Amino acid sequence: MAGEIWNQRKNGSVYAEWLNVSAVRNRRGDVEHYVAIFSDITERKEREEMITFQAFHDALTGLPNRLLFKDRLEQALAQAKRYKVRTPAVMFLDLDKFKQVNDTLGHDVGDYLLKEVANRLKRCVRSADTVARLGGDEFTVLLPGITQESDAELVAEKILAAMREPIRLGAEDRVVSTSIGISMYPRDGRDVETLMKCADAAMYHVKGAGRAGRCFFSSELLGAPSRRVELETRLKDAFINREFVLHYQPIMDLQSGTVHGKEALIRWQMPDGQLLLPEEFIGLAEEVDLMKKIGEWVLETACIQARLWQLENQAVTVAVNLSASEFKRPDLADVVRDILRRAGLSPSLLELEVAETLVMQDAEYSQRMFGALADLGVMLSIGNFGTGYSSLSALHQMPIHAIKVDRSLIREYLNQGKDQSLLTAVFGLAAALGLRAVAEGVESLEQLTLLHGFECNRAQGYLFALPLPDSGQKTTG
Repeated sequence: MAGEIWNQRKNGSVYAEWLNVSAVRNRRGDVEHYVAIFSDITERKEREEMITFQAFHDALTGLPNRLLFKDRLEQALAQAKRYKVRTPAVMFLDLDKFKQVNDTLGHDVGDYLLKEVANRLKRCVRSADTVARLGGDEFTVLLPGITQESDAELVAEKILAAMREPIRLGAEDRVVSTSIGISMYPRDGRDVETLMKCADAAMYHVKGAGRAGRCFFSSELLGAPSRRVELETRLKDAFINREFVLHYQPIMDLQSGTVHGKEALIRWQMPDGQLLLPEEFIGLAEEVDLMKKIGEWVLETACIQARLWQLENQAVTVAVNLSASEFKRPDLADVVRDILRRAGLSPSLLELEVAETLVMQDAEYSQRMFGALADLGVMLSIGNFGTGYSSLSALHQMPIHAIKVDRSLIREYLNQGKDQSLLTAVFGLAAALGLRAVAEGVESLEQLTLLHGFECNRAQGYLFALPLPDSGQKTTG
């Protein structure tokens, strides 16, 4: 007999325990006594809770993500059908001119803005309400317990007022407004997808009418395009129309001061001149099952570019990020092998990067897949390190070559006067495991100077270079 129980330590603290009880029998088969073996599984339970949290929450803001938002909306609709007086409302919010902030002030400032917006939104709603981040600068709000449209209108006005307060971005104060679309149950829809599409369409209407306002969905908006629908339609054509491009950002070796490699970063160059970053479309590409095709194009284009560098006597590695759908495809090793062969690139010049949270979702699968990829001779790294909850034993068994310390840790802790014990532990861990440590998002000379005090081997960020196109290659469809 075995199972989980709650037990109590001598100091009175409660902890999770795995209890295995075995009966000991005599020669006649009678039970003489029992043997109980106890194991403290607190760490395992904490790790499971962390992985579950990461699966349903946004890594940057800590808000619920699309999956959790939809689940809570499903629950709200079920409650509303039971208690007829409830009319749940769904709000879609999009920051106005967010791309301009990213382009002029940098992504770190953009990330700070998103976290500040998340905090302001939470202050505008009740504890029973849900604020979520769907991706990019898109947020949603669920008001599950309201009884009339005016309740939703009041919350929307509170949000608009909160966003009119200036936000300190870099060296200046800015007002970053938002556009809000609202749909109501049951008037605008009785299921999750319909309500979300209606709120999206209403938000898109606000954008077209001048931004910085709110709009309830109405029948006049039926058939009007929503931002999501428009992006989905464009995305399906983008691959055929060769609208994707790769930009490359150098990865510097801190000892020699030379370029060790370059990270390939996908961009969507839209016909109207907009340049969309991956966080604005990768999630949608995953949903419409386009990410495998896009991922293969990224990998092949990057390998061809690395081969061109090699022919130009610039034998540097090219690092490619693998999305969730790419990493989980069982034939990934075969795909990589074929692409390397077609590009004529030495496997040692390709580095495949997988986010820490994705790796730890299924450590056993990750170990098998990394093993198959390592057999090809490619380099392997774990990205966004420090944002997840890695198992040291699992890391030790994986054939990885490097960890890339997430830029949020660099921004938060790599400053004079900050407690840097966390960074010391992270870089020390990499050294103890025999891994190269790469600092992401290095943007100042002060950060670079402080990095030399850690066991950090490489770095990348705006201090060295912005991600820029190298060869002008586009999708071949």
